[in-house]
Amino acid sequence: MNSPAGLRETEDPYRFLAVQGTIELLQAGPSKLIAVIPQIVIPMKAALSTRDPIVVCSVLKTIQFMLNVNPRVGLALAPYYRQILPQLRMFKNAGNRGVDDSIEYDQQQRLNVGDLVTETLEMLQRTGGPEAYHQIKYIIPTYERTEH
Repeated sequence: MNSPAGLRETEDPYRFLAVQGTIELLQAGPSKLIAVIPQIVIPMKAALSTRDPIVVCSVLKTIQFMLNVNPRVGLALAPYYRQILPQLRMFKNAGNRGVDDSIEYDQQQRLNVGDLVTETLEMLQRTGGPEAYHQIKYIIPTYERTEH
């Protein structure tokens, strides 16, 4: 599964192809997703470490997609929170800032980093097991519990 490594791409058409390839791989084998989590985490961490808002949005959307196609991914990702969540700390309180000044475009394309971080953390909390909230809170102290 090499496409997640391409999530760091910022230049189209390479970015589009990497994101689309990742989505297609995830759609083709949702039952096999749990087994490849360890191989996916490292490229995701590298992509999040770029701190490029477009790249971060792509990774967050990919995590959300993974959680939607196979809810057990939440439990499988829980041991890796310490690798992938610290990079989200700086974006957690980004508020309604998008990746540029075009608010309508940002909302339409779901490129609002702060909102995507919050949505992703909430999904991880819901699917990551009974200790997910405490693990997230330890890494991102400003995170607040959401009700299911």
